[in-house]
Order: sequence, then structure tokens, then C-alpha cells
Amino acid sequence: MPDSAAELLLGKPAGDAPPAGDALPPATWETLFAGKDPAAVAAELAQAKTWEAQATAGSTAAAELAALRDTTRSAEQKRADAEAANARKLSTAELTGLRYSVALDKGLTRGQAARLVGSTEAELMADADVLLSEFGGKQTPEEIAAAAELARRANLQNPTLGKTPAAPGLNEDSLLNALKGALNISD
Repeated sequence: MPDSAAELLLGKPAGDAPPAGDALPPATWETLFAGKDPAAVAAELAQAKTWEAQATAGSTAAAELAALRDTTRSAEQKRADAEAANARKLSTAELTGLRYSVALDKGLTRGQAARLVGSTEAELMADADVLLSEFGGKQTPEEIAAAAELARRANLQNPTLGKTPAAPGLNEDSLLNALKGALNISD
């Protein structure tokens, strides 16, 4: 009985390689199994099919095991990623709450609160103090009314304040008279 598939197919031991330059004859059933006992060939083929089936089953089982491990690993990784994302969201929410709490205590506007920088209450308080010293805080309704009154008085004292100046070289009266003349309008 042959010891290897090469011995079975070639009819000689596997170590006997053909000399260089010798071409093998075309493989046919007759040339492959010439002079062999047909029962032995059938037994070898049956054994080869059994081994092939076992190898296929083994590789399928290995692939299923690898897929199961990947699925398990992926689920664990997904859970770890979700936990990390939740921790980041919680940290961000806590910092935002602290930022708005400091802003409320210091009398800052919502926009000023969003600009506060720091990760602790002390850092946020210090930044709020700097922001207040440089830009001021939220105005009370009385302060807003006083600023509006000052703006109104400034407009009364200088009626051209906030208006577009006339083009240089044009006198409003001469322009008006030219238009009246062109349109035949009398005073």
C-alpha cells in the first residue's frame, strides 16, 4: 500500500523525482493506476475522501470558532467604547452645568458663560472674574434703560449722528434746486 498521495498517483516513492528535463506523461486514470489492484485504489480513494471531509469539517469548525470569538470580542469592544463615550458625555454635562452655575453666580450672559475656560470651579470662577473685568457682565434693565437714554440724548444733540454724510462737493440745497428746475416744480 502506498505511503503518500504522490506514491499513489505516480506509482513510485515520493523521493524519486523525475530527472530534470523529463516530462511526465499526461495523467489519465489508466496511466495513474496502471498495474494497481483496483480494490486497493478504491480503498485509498475512499480514505482520501474521508480525510477531505474531516479536513473540511475541521476548517468549517475553526472558521465558526473564529467568527464567534470575533463576535464576542466585538461585543466586548462595543461595550467598552459605549462606556467610554458615556463617561465623556457625563463629564461634559457636569462641566457645562458647573460653567453655567458659575456664570449665574457672577451675573454673566449666556454667551459669556459659553466662553468660560477651566475644568474646576476655581478655574471657572477666576476666568469669570477676568471676563467681567475686561468686558463687563450682564446689564440690569435699569442699566439698559440708562444706556438707551444716553443714546437718545446724543442723537438729539447731534441729529446727523448715525446718518450717512452727503457726498463731498454736493450741496443739498443746490441739488434740490436742480431737481426742482428739471421737473418744473416751483416752491
